[in-house]
Parts: sequence; C-alpha cells; structure tokens
Amino acid sequence: VKMFLKRALALSLTGVSIGLALSLAANLADNSGIEEPYDLALLALVALGMLLMTLLAAAIPARRASLVDPQKALRQD
Repeated sequence: VKMFLKRALALSLTGVSIGLALSLAANLADNSGIEEPYDLALLALVALGMLLMTLLAAAIPARRASLVDPQKALRQD
C-alpha cells in the first residue's frame, strides 16, 4: 500500500506543480491591470485538495488489493 501511495503522491505532485506553474504564468501574462490577479491561499487550498483526493483515490484500491490472498487470486483463473 505504501509503495502505491508514494507513486501516486509523486505523480500528483508533478501534475499539481506543473498546473500551478502554468496557471500563474498564464495569469501573469494576461494581467489586465488587476492589482492582485490571483489568490495564493485559494491556489494552495485547491492544490492541497487535489493532493488529498489523489491519495484517497490511490489508497482505497491499494488497500482492497492488499487484502486479497495472492494464492487465491492466482487459482481463480
């Protein structure tokens, strides 16, 4: 389970980092005179929510798969 969560977290961190960088770059490029074009607290909250949802989405199937006996799973086919 731990191995799958590490991989999911690495993929999610990569995606969130790239998404945040592109979002900030696009927002700065399209800055139309707005004093503060983005809310850092909101961006951080959304990024944290995405990371938590990714971990939850990876943890549930990994936990279920870890409970299956490998011998039984191989014999069913």
